[in-house]
Amino acid sequence: MNFRSRLKDVASERSQGLVPTAAPTRYQLILLHSLVTIVLCYQLLFSKTPLVDQLYLDLIALGLLGTVVGLLVVPINIIASTWSVAALALGDTILTTLSIYTSGNASSDLYITYFLIMLIAAFAPTQKQMIGLSMTLCFVYGIALFMSFDEGSELDGGRLLHIPILLLLAVFYGLTNEAARMLSRDKTVLLDTMSEQRRAERALRDSEERYRCLVEVSPDAIFITKHNRIVFINRTGMALLGATASEQIMGRSAFDFLHPEHDPAMNQRIRHALESGRRIPLLECKMLRLDGTMIDVELVGSPLTDQGSPTIQVVVRNITDRRELEEQVRQSQKMDAVGQLAGGVAHDFNNMLLIIGGFSDLLANDPGLTEDQRSSVEQIRQASNRAGRLTTQLLAFSRRQVLQPKVVSLDKLVGNLEPMLRTLVGESIEYLCVSDQLHGCVKADPGQIEQTVINLVVNARDAMPQGGRLTISTDNVDLQEETIRKDHLDAKPGPHIRLVVSDTGVGMDVDTMTRIYEPFFTTKPKGKGTGLGLSTVYGIVRQSGGCIHVNSSVGQGTTFSLYFPRVEGVVEPTGDEGNQGSTVAGSETILVAEDEPGVRALVSHTLRQHGYTVLEASHGAEALVISERHKNAIHLLLTDVVMPQLNGRELAERLVAKLPELQVLYMSGYTDDAVLRRGLIAADTNFLHKPFTTGVLASRVRQVLNTRPLSSTSLTN
Repeated sequence: MNFRSRLKDVASERSQGLVPTAAPTRYQLILLHSLVTIVLCYQLLFSKTPLVDQLYLDLIALGLLGTVVGLLVVPINIIASTWSVAALALGDTILTTLSIYTSGNASSDLYITYFLIMLIAAFAPTQKQMIGLSMTLCFVYGIALFMSFDEGSELDGGRLLHIPILLLLAVFYGLTNEAARMLSRDKTVLLDTMSEQRRAERALRDSEERYRCLVEVSPDAIFITKHNRIVFINRTGMALLGATASEQIMGRSAFDFLHPEHDPAMNQRIRHALESGRRIPLLECKMLRLDGTMIDVELVGSPLTDQGSPTIQVVVRNITDRRELEEQVRQSQKMDAVGQLAGGVAHDFNNMLLIIGGFSDLLANDPGLTEDQRSSVEQIRQASNRAGRLTTQLLAFSRRQVLQPKVVSLDKLVGNLEPMLRTLVGESIEYLCVSDQLHGCVKADPGQIEQTVINLVVNARDAMPQGGRLTISTDNVDLQEETIRKDHLDAKPGPHIRLVVSDTGVGMDVDTMTRIYEPFFTTKPKGKGTGLGLSTVYGIVRQSGGCIHVNSSVGQGTTFSLYFPRVEGVVEPTGDEGNQGSTVAGSETILVAEDEPGVRALVSHTLRQHGYTVLEASHGAEALVISERHKNAIHLLLTDVVMPQLNGRELAERLVAKLPELQVLYMSGYTDDAVLRRGLIAADTNFLHKPFTTGVLASRVRQVLNTRPLSSTSLTN
């Protein structure tokens, strides 16, 4: 309850008689005092037994009349004061007592009646009760006065005047007591009202302080507009809009910070709500910072009351980072979907290429072919090899190719490629290689890293048709959370080795950069590129545990930064696989498990040509049955990894459990097995990647048979 409402309640109670009314007016006091003066003057002037000379009585009467004149001329502010009634009542009491005493009419019953009237005035609850009791007391006094006269004695008029004097004094006492009670009541009401007001003010200050703290520490921007002009903004809002001082924002229209070209209809809705002070439902829009950069925001507005004008509080949340993360997720999902499609196509295509290339090899060895026929077969083999390289790039993008990671020194790997890279870029491009002294190595497939560098260099060369500068550098970096967040890197904080390929070519716009890793997307003229160069780079880097970042703008060149986790270890040799030997024929028994009929026929035919005994199975379950029925030894299991009913790993585990001396050779274009899903094989795992030639097949089989038996469980991650 506020101060005004409390005073209204008091006025209402007074109007209903629940509390005392206002103090007596000037005219009421003059009337009462005049009556007392007249009665006292009569008492003094006509007294029969005065105690003093008549001259003194006349002077006293004259003084009483002077008090009446004094009341007429005294200032109104004195009459209106709370003590005036009490002072006048006290003065009249003294004058009455003095007048009665000097007139010779004093008596004990009169003073007793005085005392009783004062008690009644002090303790009577209301003025009406006090006057009623006083009149009753005066009536009793009158009866007692009448009974005090003896029969036949003369009635004393002076003593009869005591009754109206007592009544007048009773009225004075009642007014005095009533004024005192009213003063006490008003004082109590005022103190209570002041206490309530102080409590309300303190509660208001506490509420305002809590609101201020909430607004200032809020992670959302909060501003208040009045007539579409910003009159308040918190610190988060200043940071959101890029302001260093509130003067840069205050007084401006909130509409100045809405992006004018984003959604005109939505902007108009917001403008109308700000100008009319209406509620703004939660919606998304784009805003402009003071430096002109665009941000994505969510905002909601609610009108403020008791402002007297259209006023609205707007809460704005910056969702730019969230939008970028959502876009990255969508891009990643799109890339994964395309990668799965590309990987599946490449796997099936590899099987067909294996059949085409394998039977072309067998046909090329036919001595009865003419030169024209042999030339045609060679064209088929070359086309098959080119198609094989294409599927390898698709597998690299889909991250389903089989890698053989080794601990390698990245700067040495790049250094070994320098002669070839200089030749590749040509004389019109300045080639510059900068390498810091690297601390640590990376674990990756050396051949795939070389392919990554070559693809980036070719891409840079094609971006500089008029010449320019190509720079390749390697250095140690310690990735921090801030860098990862700023560059949107899919990496963990810690030590990394960075490979940077930078050019001064034509550069790319934002739309092009969002699609550069998509397979078959290219900006080159038709026939100048497959669109798989950068997608292959992306797949190899991600499959090797690294991440990639590109920075480019039109006319300013392009910089690719590749980050690989740094490892400590001894650099492993990166040469070709072990010597295959010159003898590839044999007489051992080989169980071939392959679900693709054409591949199974080619492999079986090639092995039989080299003297081996071949048992054919179209899937894993059939291979188990054949192994049970075959009474002689089985020396080698040659199995595809992905097969229906029973995959290659499970088949190998079961057969090795029964045949400990059995050796295993896996083959696949890509593996979707739970263990090989990430494209990693252990160093001691026997693996043959599709597509392969018949010569490679015979050599690899011979190599595995010449080694000690291997456990199938070595096919791990």
